[in-house]
Amino acid sequence: RPHPTAPLRVNACPDRAMLGTVHSVYVAANGVTCPKTATPSAAVRVQGLSGDAHGESVDESWGGHGGPLKAVCCWSLEVLRELQAEGHPLCEGSCGENLLLAGVDWSKVVPGTRLSIGNTLLEVTQYSRPCQKMTENFRKGKLSSINHLRHPARSRMYCAVLREGTVAPGDSVEVHVDTMGAKPYAQNADVLGRRPRRGY
Repeated sequence: RPHPTAPLRVNACPDRAMLGTVHSVYVAANGVTCPKTATPSAAVRVQGLSGDAHGESVDESWGGHGGPLKAVCCWSLEVLRELQAEGHPLCEGSCGENLLLAGVDWSKVVPGTRLSIGNTLLEVTQYSRPCQKMTENFRKGKLSSINHLRHPARSRMYCAVLREGTVAPGDSVEVHVDTMGAKPYAQNADVLGRRPRRGY
């Protein structure tokens, strides 16, 4: 039995439905933002992972990188493996992801859902549009292979940090769709400014 003063991890509940694990953690070692370098662990702060960096500022006209709403970039190991099987020459960390997650149903990870990862809590804020730096990762430079407008269930996802902590490979992951305060933005009238369309 844990000591009464021991900190509780937010994903310690045994009856979680959508569980996965952290496969690997990446940061921009020596300022190299793409590909990123694997690290054994990282502190997760409101502005992002310790040791990470971005090649562009947050206030670029096209939206920029970094900042509290794009603090952490998450992606699916299974999606990466599918793309490799299709002949795309990408490797882990080469698309600028910070956290590569395994065993997660990536179709459920949409803006407004939340992720309990280790002792952190993240909120998915938006899809991460692929940039030209990644062209060589895809056959014939087909960046559309992970563009959310064509393949939303293959896109990397930006997240805000709601609860700071640390992450490391092997940490458990839970996708919250309607728990822990989560609500997909497409279903959230407070985000849309109107009632959601029927069917959501």
